[in-house]
Amino acid sequence: MYHQKHDEATAMKYLQKGLEIKKKSKAADLSQIDSLINIANTYIAVGELAKATQALEESEVIVSRQYFPPLSEIATINDTWGTVYLKQGQLDKAADMFDKAAQERGTMTYGGTPHVESLVNVIKVAAKKGDYRKCMQIGKQVLLFSDNVLKQRPQTIVISDCYECLANAYEKTGNLSKAKVTLESLKLELTRLGSLHDCDSNNYQLLEIQKRLKYIEHNLQSDTFTNDN
Repeated sequence: MYHQKHDEATAMKYLQKGLEIKKKSKAADLSQIDSLINIANTYIAVGELAKATQALEESEVIVSRQYFPPLSEIATINDTWGTVYLKQGQLDKAADMFDKAAQERGTMTYGGTPHVESLVNVIKVAAKKGDYRKCMQIGKQVLLFSDNVLKQRPQTIVISDCYECLANAYEKTGNLSKAKVTLESLKLELTRLGSLHDCDSNNYQLLEIQKRLKYIEHNLQSDTFTNDN
């Protein structure tokens, strides 16, 4: 809850306390792995990548002693490693980790939210590397799963992130008509998210949504798209 409110310091306090209790009570290994991944993601959010790396390495030690490989946890660890590498600017390593996570999650829950989250991460790296063809190819695949994902997790931002990457890819490759249509779809998705955050009184997320909507509206009114007509 505190992570959703972007109060990472308080979130970390509770996550660390939870992990400590799990270790003392000899909780199941998979439960400890989940805590370590959450801790890693919180460190990533505040830019403490070295500590995030330590948490991920500890989680991998626990994974290594499992008789049956916990595929879901392995996929989540790989996805989180990808985020660390992306933050560090190591795009090739990030792409490798996100690709692995997407393949692993695809074998378990094809088209489900975790699978789509990894696919969108693949898109983000492809966009940064200028591989717009891959970005568009996977982005179209993600949108086929969008209805299912939004039913599973109405507040997820992965679909809006997909639209944003797709719009950028279309614009960069000169397909302004598709870029404009995609930006309009992004506006609708962000408006939906904004309504949810408003109902939840999540002012931080609502403000972020409003900033994105303002930027999109400005972009749509720019010469790039008005002259295209």
